[in-house]
Amino acid sequence: MGDEAQERVPESELTTGSNLPARVRSAFLTRGRSRAPEPRVRFGWSLLPGLGCLGSAHRSAAGPVLAAAEELRADRITLLGRTMPCDQGVDWAAREATPAWRVALHGLEHLMPVGFAAALAESPEERAAWWTLERSHLLGWLHEGIRGHGAAARLEAQTRRTTNLIRLITIFGDELTADPDTRRALLDAVHTDATSLAVTVPRHPADVWLVVGANALFMAGRFFDGEEARGWVDSFASWCTTTAACAIATRRGTRSSSPSTWRCSPPCGPPWRRSRRGSGSA
Repeated sequence: MGDEAQERVPESELTTGSNLPARVRSAFLTRGRSRAPEPRVRFGWSLLPGLGCLGSAHRSAAGPVLAAAEELRADRITLLGRTMPCDQGVDWAAREATPAWRVALHGLEHLMPVGFAAALAESPEERAAWWTLERSHLLGWLHEGIRGHGAAARLEAQTRRTTNLIRLITIFGDELTADPDTRRALLDAVHTDATSLAVTVPRHPADVWLVVGANALFMAGRFFDGEEARGWVDSFASWCTTTAACAIATRRGTRSSSPSTWRCSPPCGPPWRRSRRGSGSA
């Protein structure tokens, strides 16, 4: 029986509106299941410094965002012009959808409008209702959607998911402070994705997703604290410096304008590519 016999399901777990059984969610989020320390987050630093300036006065300019949030509240997910019902839970496999739609789904693009709707809420009660909806979907993703294969493991999905989760953790900072189990689970998920990006981004072909991936890694490096996170920031800074040199050379007509050729001509390109070519390159 062990520790499981002593577990209790918090009453708050029974009223989240999630389709997951309360005991399953409680078991998944119970503190102490992971022996690894909680990823450290930087204090005194906000990745959304303008968040405090948002309020109900900006609602009229955010019509499409609020409409997308209402879509999710009505149990519908609309991405890339395709709508999928989610009243019985989210179909994370989405086999009938296009690969791009599945990537957007696993990037958690559909959860961002709810976060901004909460930031624009006209009352604490409205914000609390948006958080209840967001938390329900986040718990569903943590239990059923999080996985390391398929569309979820693609760089395009990981970059979106990393930045989106960091933004949502920032927006709902107060709510997550009062819900440490959910906060810990989300921080673990973001840190896992960032650690994976640190490996996959350097190997990715030189295209737009290399830039997006490097940006997501930088955002994670500014969000988390510690030597590993600082290494992510340093890698991004070095990459930006060398990429800027390539752009200047291109404008002077000394290099091709295609990013795909940058990795073949030293000294330009991301530093991790140059390090693998060796010092003997001309």
